[in-house]
Amino acid sequence: MNRGIPLAALVALSALVAWWLLRDGEDPAPPAAIVPEQITTQVADQAASEREATPAATAAPEATRIAPAAAIAQPPIPADALWLEVLVVDGATDRPVAGAEVLWTTTSMYVPAAERGQENWDPDGVARRCGWHTRADTNGRARVAGDANGATVHALHGGHYGTAHIGGKQPVPPAGWRIELVTDLTLRVLVLDAVDQPAAGISVAIHAADTETVKRPQTRIGSPRLTSSQGIAEFRHLQRWLPPNRIDAAIRLLLRAVASLPSLDAAEATFGLDAIPSEPIVLRLPPTGRLIAQLRHEGRPVTAGVHFLAINADAGMVERHDASLGVGPGAPCGADGWGHLPPVPLGRSFTVFARWSDTVIETTTIGPVRAGEEVRVELVTADIITILGRLLGPLDQPLANAEVGVSFDIEGARVAGARFTTDAAGRFTCQLTRSTLARAPLRKMLLTHARHNEPLLRATVPPREVVVGRNDFGDIRFNTGPLVVAGRVVVAPPDPGTYATLSVEELAEARGADGKERWEPQRTLITSQYPDGTFEVRGEAKPARRRLRVTGRIVPPPPLEFRTGESDLTITVTTGSGMSANCLVPAGMRDLPLRGVLRPAGTPPTDDELRRQLQHHFTSSGTAADDGSEAINLRWQLLPAGTYTLDLEVLGLQAPLATVPDLVVPQPTPGDPRLTDIDLRGRIRRLTVVAKADSGPPSAGELTLAFVLPQPDPRKWNGFSGAGEEVTVFCPPGPTELQVLRAGFRPARIVAGEGTTTIRLEPWPSLELRFSNLPELPDGVTLRGRLSDVDAVDEPDFQTMTTGGSLASMRPMRRFEVKNGRATPAPGEGTFELALVLTSNGKHRPLRSITPLRVVGSVNQAPIVVQLDADEVRTALAELAASSTK
Repeated sequence: MNRGIPLAALVALSALVAWWLLRDGEDPAPPAAIVPEQITTQVADQAASEREATPAATAAPEATRIAPAAAIAQPPIPADALWLEVLVVDGATDRPVAGAEVLWTTTSMYVPAAERGQENWDPDGVARRCGWHTRADTNGRARVAGDANGATVHALHGGHYGTAHIGGKQPVPPAGWRIELVTDLTLRVLVLDAVDQPAAGISVAIHAADTETVKRPQTRIGSPRLTSSQGIAEFRHLQRWLPPNRIDAAIRLLLRAVASLPSLDAAEATFGLDAIPSEPIVLRLPPTGRLIAQLRHEGRPVTAGVHFLAINADAGMVERHDASLGVGPGAPCGADGWGHLPPVPLGRSFTVFARWSDTVIETTTIGPVRAGEEVRVELVTADIITILGRLLGPLDQPLANAEVGVSFDIEGARVAGARFTTDAAGRFTCQLTRSTLARAPLRKMLLTHARHNEPLLRATVPPREVVVGRNDFGDIRFNTGPLVVAGRVVVAPPDPGTYATLSVEELAEARGADGKERWEPQRTLITSQYPDGTFEVRGEAKPARRRLRVTGRIVPPPPLEFRTGESDLTITVTTGSGMSANCLVPAGMRDLPLRGVLRPAGTPPTDDELRRQLQHHFTSSGTAADDGSEAINLRWQLLPAGTYTLDLEVLGLQAPLATVPDLVVPQPTPGDPRLTDIDLRGRIRRLTVVAKADSGPPSAGELTLAFVLPQPDPRKWNGFSGAGEEVTVFCPPGPTELQVLRAGFRPARIVAGEGTTTIRLEPWPSLELRFSNLPELPDGVTLRGRLSDVDAVDEPDFQTMTTGGSLASMRPMRRFEVKNGRATPAPGEGTFELALVLTSNGKHRPLRSITPLRVVGSVNQAPIVVQLDADEVRTALAELAASSTK
């Protein structure tokens, strides 16, 4: 007898209750542990199911229709934003999509409390409401402002949708950042009750299965959706939930008649992914009744913070596990303490759970037996251990509004993790657990508080006895080790929008490769900062030189070295000043990649990290004017006081388009008139280079690069890139010398005039190598070769708006495989050294006897006969055969 399935089902059911115990009450999806085979890759719009929709459906394109970009409010772009260029293309044709709506978010973006937790369920909706927006230009390109972690970008156009995470620590793809738009599939489901009225709060789930061979689909796609008050559940971006190998699979839509109550009763419909209905699928429920539940504590109903859940107590373990795949959120209690659970099937028994804080109370009851009947269920907290007290931070200040985790060991109690949130005074009440004993020893308790990018705070509670009911633990202090440094951060002038974050660095024992001192971050020390500006750093610290680095929405000051144990350190930071400039550009050039670089007078800081941070403050990437005029705006924030020279630059050009000297920050009122309508017309032009080849257009993703010559830095070239045959170049008026490159072709030098210049790329010359004394190779054995440039020189690195790397990557491939005794590599021109190796099953045997060892590549080169040593080849083949049998 196979006992695996019931055991797995038991574990899954236990995981379901544990998940419901620990999860946030607003999160509607169970964890992956409950459904190991779940293949969710993206979830749909949770908010969509709450819309007051009518039963009349709209087609999929209607579901993705949004307002014009100009109508959407957006926050200001941070001064230190890292600009990225993304190409929006049609997934079917690979053609650029002009005018596509582009929305994006970043990890440093402010998200209002009401939106938090929606990023996973409604990513493009959050981007629309809280993030930034633009539209793709006529070439399908859009510029987005990311942060150090990049940006998550969504694009929509004409019923098509695509998304991608770009930038951050990811390497730039050879073709640059891209988003492919595919048909956006939206499914709507109308759920009706037994008398054909819209049924609200019903969980609808989609499962993938082979409908001919599988009776109960086991793989859920995405997360369940609850029907709105009009009985509608909507699934957006359905195409993104399916991995490529399931794209043609039939999809079974399952409706769980009891959203939060796994049941064997389900209304369902089957449809194919290639035929998503434009009208809502109508599902009808069987006759149902209702459960309402209330939790009573110390004789009174609990009216806040309680959620109720029920499962079918009559179902077997396997059936419960099956039904749990469509489980919805628990029902919250109302002002009277009663929670109204979703409809339940008739004639069943149910186990009802009440989750309060991190404790679960349960009871079993007989459900309704007649259609529309309502059964009331009361649960009581007679055996709950509650703790209360106050939490103090490292400076003995109340730990206000902090989420704290608790792990504990209590005899006779059901041990589980707990968590609570303190109030503004640091006080808390936590329903810790249920206990089978009226009085029980608390063996250990650990409280933890996690802070973003900071060490974990820990506090321990000494062993003691606890009782069922209330246990006041008084003040609990976090123990963070000896004092390293303490003091106060003073913001001048005071600004409520300013924040400063402290981190500790320690001088490394070894200097860097350049001989400079090397400072390393210390992540084991606990840094605590408080609203009044005071701070404290604690932890075990060996004798060493240390310093504090200050970052945040401030002008970053130089790192400040301190004495270990110093307790009255004062750090003064400044908020900095803002500045803006308006540049007039030629008609049709609002997409000019203009940037303004401020160069401060005086000596630059010696600290590399500080210099990098300030460079972000001093550089502004231009954005097209909001009023639609042929102008580009530049904005700076958080500038240190001083005198600057402004250079208006285009990446790829060796000289600024214009320079404004002696700018004073803070700016005089109403501002420096030289920054108003800086006229760049006549100083810049756009030209298009079309690079064609006899072999036809490049494959999707291949880039064409163009560089204006001469380049000011021979080690680092700045230029322009384009996907396919075309590349757009911005350059000064007049004839311009360019170098155009594409992988696999000779570099082409041209002098470009006005408008569009078409050139033809020539392939690198190839060699025909014929190998003598080479026997027929056994199956699985390959002869591979490499040509190394004898006179190789270091190629410069390059950078464009969309990509970067080494120009060596544009050189021809010099590795080849010998087939039928011949090979035709295209190494280019020059003298090359030849290397050969026999390979089989990951084993390699190089050949040493090669004549000639060096070959010359040139145009119209005659075939070259390469002599091999037959004995050496046979020996190498025998060794490979022997090694494969071991």
